[in-house]
Amino acid sequence: MVTNKIYQILALFVLSTLLMGQAAPKSKKQLMDESLQEKLDKYTKVQFQKCDKRILNRAQAIVDSILLKEAQEKTIDTFDRPPKPFKPTRPTLKVPKDTTAVEPLFEKENEGER
Repeated sequence: MVTNKIYQILALFVLSTLLMGQAAPKSKKQLMDESLQEKLDKYTKVQFQKCDKRILNRAQAIVDSILLKEAQEKTIDTFDRPPKPFKPTRPTLKVPKDTTAVEPLFEKENEGER
C-alpha cells in the first residue's frame, strides 16, 4: 500500500515535469529568425576560420623567411679553404734559328706572255 502511494506520487511528479517541459508552439516568424540566426552563426564561424587560416599561412611564411635569413647569416665554416694557387708565369719561347733560304712558293712562268 505504501509502495503504491510512492509510485503514484512518482508518476504524478514525472507527468507534471513532462507537462511543464513542453513549450508553446513557435510561430513562423520565430522559426525563421532562429533559422536565420543559425545561418549567420555558421557564416561567421566559416569566415573566422578562413581568416585564421590566412593569418597562419602569412605568419608561417614570415617566420620561415626570418629563420632562413638567420641561418644564412650564422653559417659557421668548420674549416678554412686553402687560398687559390698563383698562376705560374709564362715561359719565354725560344724561337729556333731559321737557316733555310727564302724562296718563292710558286715559280712564275713566263711573265711576259700574257
